[in-house]
Amino acid sequence: MADNPEKKEISSIVEDYALRPVPESERKGWLSTFIVWVCYNVVIGDMATGIALGANMDFKSALLALTIGDIILLIVMSLTAYVGARTGLGSMPLFRLTTGKLGTYVASLIIAFTSVGWFAVQLGFFGQIWAQFLPLSVPVLAGIGGLLMLTSAIFGYEGLEMISKIAVIPLFIFIFGGFIVALGQVGVDTLVTYTPQGTQIGSLAVGISTVFGSWAVGSALMPDVSRYAKADFKKIILVWGAALFIGHYILPISGIAFALIKGTWDFGEISLLVGKAALGSGLVGALIISFAQWTTND
Repeated sequence: MADNPEKKEISSIVEDYALRPVPESERKGWLSTFIVWVCYNVVIGDMATGIALGANMDFKSALLALTIGDIILLIVMSLTAYVGARTGLGSMPLFRLTTGKLGTYVASLIIAFTSVGWFAVQLGFFGQIWAQFLPLSVPVLAGIGGLLMLTSAIFGYEGLEMISKIAVIPLFIFIFGGFIVALGQVGVDTLVTYTPQGTQIGSLAVGISTVFGSWAVGSALMPDVSRYAKADFKKIILVWGAALFIGHYILPISGIAFALIKGTWDFGEISLLVGKAALGSGLVGALIISFAQWTTND
């Protein structure tokens, strides 16, 4: 019996090489890789990390914790990204190769538990933001957001790449526009000399742990987004370093600055303020924030 052309076409669309190496012929160029990595890294939780640091540390200490934490992340994530690019394998097949069958079960349980928690937190943010525009409860909106994000996840890396290409330019405007407006409104001197009222974290080590911990699971899962990249370690460091700087350095600083402008550390209010400042509309800002969550949750 002849193969069904329609069935073959669908199979080629959803083929993601989940359990076998991505062929060299399927590897992506560096521009495509950069777009996907930026959108993977840019998540509204990065702003929440900055807000957490700013609420509990003076700005100079928060900036130092952010810098050291991001350097550690760059080293760890570049190494795991290179492993994915070199082998063409995702995280689960690599766990199987390095830890064996039993180790894979343990790693899978840990990753599943933390990833579900991450997904739930991001959907909670999604619900908080859209509850300010729609007459629905946060849990209902979170459920709707989860269903939407799962639609592109079906197509694996190709689905992530498609959403990333749509989101990347608006995300750049959101991040850099918000950053420039924040510095202009709060003033560099005010930001640099900022010290929070009340109890502080107290330890630089805790601040660094907060920064690294915000992307610890993402470090382990880097092969899932790097297996389509070319195995060039220097370019991986440069491309991932640029993506990390944009999403996990500029965005947290914007979060601190806008918290000072708004006079609150409420995540939902600050997120919409950044969107409105950068894009001229809180609603448009909410859409861009949702794209940021979508590309990372995928």
